[in-house]
Amino acid sequence: MGTVIKQVTRSHINELVRIHQESLPDDILPSLGSGTLLKYYEFVLCSYGQYILGAFQEGCLVGFCQLSVNQFSILSIFLRNPSFILRITILALTRPKKFISGVLMVWHKSKLNSRCPEIEFIAVDKKFQGIGIGSKLIESVTKHEAVIGATLMTKTSNPLAKNIYEKKYNAIISYEFLLFGKKYWYLTWKPSI
Repeated sequence: MGTVIKQVTRSHINELVRIHQESLPDDILPSLGSGTLLKYYEFVLCSYGQYILGAFQEGCLVGFCQLSVNQFSILSIFLRNPSFILRITILALTRPKKFISGVLMVWHKSKLNSRCPEIEFIAVDKKFQGIGIGSKLIESVTKHEAVIGATLMTKTSNPLAKNIYEKKYNAIISYEFLLFGKKYWYLTWKPSI
């Protein structure tokens, strides 16, 4: 049986959190703990204009892509949960570089002032990387009814991913920045119908 792409539900939230933590360890959310990621995805899964497409093999989630059609502020999630404020404070004290990176990521995103649907996160279980699952997820997102006729956006620091977006989807760099020696690109493209 091949890979099936479908909407992720709450029943797969623990797998979603595990894949995010293991596949995106440099992201700030895993630095705040699995409880924070769990609350984040609980919010996303019940929010209008937020979609999480999952790649399933034999019923198990092996990858996902979060598509945000309606932009929301991650700060609004944190402010609803007082324990997040404590976790952020601890992160600022124990890992100041990670904390500053998170603040600067939010600041750079705010400079875009974009209303484009955005691929927020894309992650594939490490055991299933390199076999085209990420490409299948991106392809599914580009055909999602919520992005038809819209310009799609994503951010990456991976030069290989950047090249794939540019070559396969004719994505253009709309904004780039350097953060602690690491280059990040925001790319936009119009999905073909």
